[in-house]
Amino acid sequence: MMERYRHLHRIILMVVLQGGFPGSYSQDWAITLPESIRALRGSCVEIPCTFTRPRGNKDFRLVWYKEKLLFDNIIFSQWDPSDVSEGYRGRTSLVGNEPNNCSLRIIGVQESRIYFPYIHGNCYFSLTTNPPCQTVQVTVSDVPNEPAIQIPTDLTEGERTPISCSVEHTCPPRPPTLQWNRAGYNTTYNQKRLKDGVWKAETVMEYLPSYRDHGAELICEATYPNGLRSQRWVTLNIRSAPTGEGLPTRTLRGGGAVAVLVILLALALYLFLRHRKSQKGGESGGRGAEANVQNPQATESPYINVQIKDTAMYEDMKPAESPYTALQTRDTAVYYGIKTTESPHTNLQTRDTTMYEDMKPQIHQQNRSK
Repeated sequence: MMERYRHLHRIILMVVLQGGFPGSYSQDWAITLPESIRALRGSCVEIPCTFTRPRGNKDFRLVWYKEKLLFDNIIFSQWDPSDVSEGYRGRTSLVGNEPNNCSLRIIGVQESRIYFPYIHGNCYFSLTTNPPCQTVQVTVSDVPNEPAIQIPTDLTEGERTPISCSVEHTCPPRPPTLQWNRAGYNTTYNQKRLKDGVWKAETVMEYLPSYRDHGAELICEATYPNGLRSQRWVTLNIRSAPTGEGLPTRTLRGGGAVAVLVILLALALYLFLRHRKSQKGGESGGRGAEANVQNPQATESPYINVQIKDTAMYEDMKPAESPYTALQTRDTAVYYGIKTTESPHTNLQTRDTTMYEDMKPQIHQQNRSK
């Protein structure tokens, strides 16, 4: 009750001052603010406001109201913070510290309302008195703003191109975050004031076009503090690099690594199949094929084929009786046949020995007779 009385006393004092000096306040105090602002539910909104005051007037207090100039409608007060209605306590504050600044920040905005500032009779709350209080309409929406993508119509492969994604908002302390669906590129983030309480958050990506991305979608997503999200996407149109111009080192490294890997895999497969083929040939061709396996670096030249064929012929002939081998075998057999048979010399030697043995008792008898 006392709070209502104090507030009523202040208003009466302002009325008396305005009535006693009709031109000293209403004509010298001027406030500038936008007519309307669109804000996202659950986010914050900053209402830009500036004012001019009479020369030499330094003692003033700022009060913000909603809808009407009533005690229950105070949403911010420099007279006494306890005058603020319960639904706005802790949610409103002044923005900036400039001498002629009256900008107001409302966090967690939930409803569409008309607001206006009141400074020492800058406006009249009487319906029959001018000037009326200057107001701002804050419209709350549940649909977040969609980001906008700035990109050239055609991109050239290998030429770095900055691509920007931006979104408008009303809460610079907690702006929406912007995220690309492409990783690995340098990005920068900034925000700037536009006008009438609108700000723009922007991210710029240094994109390196590649033929692999042609026809793909480039997506930028905005995430707001209240968890809502919005997206914008474009289809990439990438032209081939002009003939004779090399691609950047990054592109060459990627393509070169793939090419080297493919070549190595093909070479390994070729050596494996050749080794398998050589093994099968060794099983059917004998040692001649083995000689070829032991030298995998050699190519199949006519000389190698002849060598393999000659070796195979030699191996085929080896177990058989070649003319020389057959002759040698036969000569040996003849030799052993002669050795085992009774040659004339052997027979003669045998006979002589036998005759000597037969004559030996006779000779011995003759010697005794003598």
